[in-house]
Amino acid sequence: GMIETYINDGEASDSYVVMLVPQRAEKIAAVRALLPNVEPKNEWGGDVYYAGIFHSRPYALMIAQKYQALELFATVKKLKPAESAAN
Repeated sequence: GMIETYINDGEASDSYVVMLVPQRAEKIAAVRALLPNVEPKNEWGGDVYYAGIFHSRPYALMIAQKYQALELFATVKKLKPAESAAN
């Protein structure tokens, strides 16, 4: 946001999104139960769910591991500054 840009001398910092990519109906149901207010986005040829956007890659990876422990396919994607502002 604006404060972060100010702190970083006018430069937007990197952002990382934790994406859940359910492959089967039961996994889709699990993701919808965990993230009831999140609508899927069509990316990479399928539906993905953004579980959160973070400013630290190590923290985003840790969050992804929590979802992986629930046997969900989770990955981290670095967002471009324009994508961060849009999400």
